[in-house]
Amino acid sequence: MPPSPPNLHPHKEATIPTVLVLAGLVAGSVVMAFGEVCPERIDLLHKNYRKLCNLLIDVEEWGQVVIINMLTRYARTQFLSPNQNESLLEESAEKAFYGSEEEDAKDAKAEAASLAKRKPYVMDPDHRLLLRNTKPLLQSRNAAVVMAVAQLYFHLAPKVEVGVIAKVLVQLLRNHR
Repeated sequence: MPPSPPNLHPHKEATIPTVLVLAGLVAGSVVMAFGEVCPERIDLLHKNYRKLCNLLIDVEEWGQVVIINMLTRYARTQFLSPNQNESLLEESAEKAFYGSEEEDAKDAKAEAASLAKRKPYVMDPDHRLLLRNTKPLLQSRNAAVVMAVAQLYFHLAPKVEVGVIAKVLVQLLRNHR
């Protein structure tokens, strides 16, 4: 008689991270299996996050796609958005077209106070590690790898760094046959 699903759950927590530690060139297959077995338990990647980031260059192309997609999901849940403060600044810049001078003065004081309270965003070193290790993959010959990295940069990179993917995507469109 096969074990019931509740009995399997503790084993998943123990085996998946252990397999990820042992993985080398098969890391893409391991991450794919991990995503199929327990897609909701992305927090199990904590221990192996840096290893996966550093393995990206050595993994075969389709494994890179799987790992990049998993790391994108992980990073979106674990790191702050580097563009969060910028979006707040853009929203506060909108004013009513017909406003009184008193309202404008109050709004200016409130905006200055809120800007003073906000701390500048400092990117987490692990977040930077992911961006730095995926950037060389934009030169990949596999279009799926390039698209996965572009998606990662779209969701996780500061706005000033997202421009890096524009040229690569245009080249990808030009060379696609």
